[in-house]
Amino acid sequence: MSLMFPIERSDMPNIKAHIDKAEHNREFLETICQYVERFADWVAVVAFYSALHYVEALFFRFQPSGQRHGTSHEMRERLLKSQRRFKKVARHYWHLWQAAIIARYLQNGKGQLYTTFTDYMSPDKVVDRLIKHHFWRLKESVEKLLSSGRRV
Repeated sequence: MSLMFPIERSDMPNIKAHIDKAEHNREFLETICQYVERFADWVAVVAFYSALHYVEALFFRFQPSGQRHGTSHEMRERLLKSQRRFKKVARHYWHLWQAAIIARYLQNGKGQLYTTFTDYMSPDKVVDRLIKHHFWRLKESVEKLLSSGRRV
């Protein structure tokens, strides 16, 4: 049996679906943070993908219907930077995104190479800077925006 199969893209239908996925990923993040010394790279990746779903929930809430989902990480960054109200979210998202890129490819966007993820960021900094600062600030900012009650 082959493990390869076609994947059809199916956009999540609403804000709740994105928040549920973000929270599911956040719960896993809390679990693997116990093992950050061994899996700092995975902690960074899971934090980023949880953040991505919080960001997608924002887009679903505030963007016109044709732009409710980012189709790439670059597009998400552009959409976040395009609206002043997303400024805080954009800053924290960028740090999470960069850490996830380095965790996956051991290279940053400028071509700087790393032998291991911890050459880029120690496990302590993953917890203190990436999770306790950037991830939680992004989550708080998204929650504040989503509860603001204003669409545009």
